Amino acid sequence: MQADDSDTDFVRPLIGARGSLGDSWTWEITALQSQDWTQYEGKNGIANYVAIQNALNASDPAVALNPFTSGSPGSEALLQTLFSDAFIKYMGRGQSLNAVLHGPVFDLPAGTVQVALGGEYDRDKLYTNVISAPSLPPGSTTFTRRSSAVFGEARIPILSGQILDAGTGAPRQVDSLALTIAARHDDYSDFGGTTNPQFGLEWRPLHGFLYVERTGEPSKRPHFGAFTVRSRRSRELL
Repeated sequence: MQADDSDTDFVRPLIGARGSLGDSWTWEITALQSQDWTQYEGKNGIANYVAIQNALNASDPAVALNPFTSGSPGSEALLQTLFSDAFIKYMGRGQSLNAVLHGPVFDLPAGTVQVALGGEYDRDKLYTNVISAPSLPPGSTTFTRRSSAVFGEARIPILSGQILDAGTGAPRQVDSLALTIAARHDDYSDFGGTTNPQFGLEWRPLHGFLYVERTGEPSKRPHFGAFTVRSRRSRELL
């Protein structure tokens, strides 16, 4: 009978600070560390693939495995050798530092151009200690990764118009159509680098109505051994 038991403890402290530069620029810095400890115990949960293959190849009915029979595929003594208990410990740690600077750069007839600039730095570690598992070599392994990123975004007003203020009812000038341009470059110690641009349009024809159109390649942080970056086109109605 197969039974799995897994216990995980997790902590994630986070600190941050924000402030202003001059009258119109703002900055923000955040730092966090997450760490988890997992202990996995599996009863008859780990397949012994070598023993299974040997049993499939065997011609002696006493030690052969027959998956096509309507009864038991093998003797009780044989089946007990095909699956074993496992005891594995895991530890994961992630450290991250993020900084963003935001503010206006210059004015256009339709409004003020706003920009945001920032960077990130991350360190990840995955530690595995195989105490007993027949299909895995005993011992510990450690995977590490370091990554850094720089990114920026600009919001450029194209058309402006007047809407009624919800609180006072007085007309006020707003940009009714704006273009957004963004780009992000990531560099990974085990993956290489990737640059992902993104473009968008924001349309506000009425108060309380905002239509957003974006297209580009979002940055997807690859997992250990699984690297995927997919193109995406999205529409949002706010």
